[in-house]
Amino acid sequence: MRQGQCPETLPWPSADDTADEPLLPGRLQAILSELLGKGLAVLSFRKFISVFDSNPTTQDQIQFNRTSDMATKIFVNLPVKDLGKSMDFFKELGFGFNPQFTDETAACMVVSDDIYAMLLTYEKFKAFTPKEICDATKSTEVLVCLSCESRANVDEMVRKAVAAGGTTYNDPQDHGFMYGHGFQDPDGHIWELIYMESIPAEQG
Repeated sequence: MRQGQCPETLPWPSADDTADEPLLPGRLQAILSELLGKGLAVLSFRKFISVFDSNPTTQDQIQFNRTSDMATKIFVNLPVKDLGKSMDFFKELGFGFNPQFTDETAACMVVSDDIYAMLLTYEKFKAFTPKEICDATKSTEVLVCLSCESRANVDEMVRKAVAAGGTTYNDPQDHGFMYGHGFQDPDGHIWELIYMESIPAEQG
């Protein structure tokens, strides 16, 4: 199985494995750790729980099928040189972390219900790609863009980022219906912030 590719089946604990210990959260964490070790970079905790709750624990394996009514989630994986420093930086901006997927090598930052940023140490990140890691202070490998509720929210987020040790890379961009600015985190990753005014539908 290639890295980042979802396996056809997931390992499932037998009845003997779960008879004397609760499945959540410790046992589930062990299962997810096994999946990560097999090259599955990120697994949606909420998706796994939905399958977990609706199937018996006595079966050895469970088919992992995506349902049409399940929202697609995005996990942006970013390499960081100092995980603790990066976590402190984003906490100052108001972001939280999911402890189920956070340890000394990786941190799952919650952006919204369906958007997460996985901050990975260089060693951890290298396990998921054969390519060299881009030095974001010298080259740009990705632009992460987040929407904001207002122009003031854009400015406030940039202010917090700079106060926490980040930097700006350009001036605010005002296009009338859309306002944007952004910042660079301690590793040089660019985070764009935009506010778009609602545009009324054209009259027929």
